[in-house]
Amino acid sequence: MLILGIDSPGCRELASRLAMPGDGPRVVTFGTSASADWRLVDVSGEGGRSKAVLRGPGGSEFDLALRVPGTHQFLNAGALVTLHTVGQDCDQAVEQLFYFDGVMRRMTSVGETAGVRVYDSFAHHPDEVSADLAAARSLAGPDCRVVTVFEPLCQSRFVVFDLDFAKALAGSDGVVLTDSTSGVSRATLEALSARIAEAGGSVRLVALDRAEAAVCAANLAWPGDVVLLMGPGDVVESGEVLRAALNELDSAAA
Repeated sequence: MLILGIDSPGCRELASRLAMPGDGPRVVTFGTSASADWRLVDVSGEGGRSKAVLRGPGGSEFDLALRVPGTHQFLNAGALVTLHTVGQDCDQAVEQLFYFDGVMRRMTSVGETAGVRVYDSFAHHPDEVSADLAAARSLAGPDCRVVTVFEPLCQSRFVVFDLDFAKALAGSDGVVLTDSTSGVSRATLEALSARIAEAGGSVRLVALDRAEAAVCAANLAWPGDVVLLMGPGDVVESGEVLRAALNELDSAAA
């Protein structure tokens, strides 16, 4: 048996190949598509929590609730489909999912200062960037913004994903580009900045120094906003500098 996420173009192509007559595996699909054997519906997220309904063959239906941000988390529903396929107790699994606290560096809270919430995001692929920005948007207060400090993985990533990164990061209300460990050049970051602007986004600063980038993000953020420290490198270590700068700004405004 092969369980496929049918929302993926590659998986759809594979499913169509395996549907041909032969001795191939039985295919079970899941996803948001109306053609999925197990379909995710009523997906929503607010205030750091996410909800969805998973509907399957024979009237099977499970109400899913997670206390982690990001409706993309439900694309992991293949785990439940697998359990059901091998005859396990899905009701117990659904109950336990509510107590799942997430994975480190995947939209992990690193504190709140002066009404600004800061999250650590390991995102280093355009799809991950878009997913975590959407999750951050669900966390931000009404009419509040998402500010992103982005540290790329490496120079070579831009050969393939240059424009895709720009389109994804344009979903942030303000972007600060930085690099401190992987050797991404200022010229590359400046080029990405221009691409983000072309995609409708706003880069507020390009700074190779991580601490300078953190202070800039603090100056951009207001109470209710969410700041993402995004990237697989050491950008999360700038959280202390960011919180200190937020404290200084808050004291000065008092």
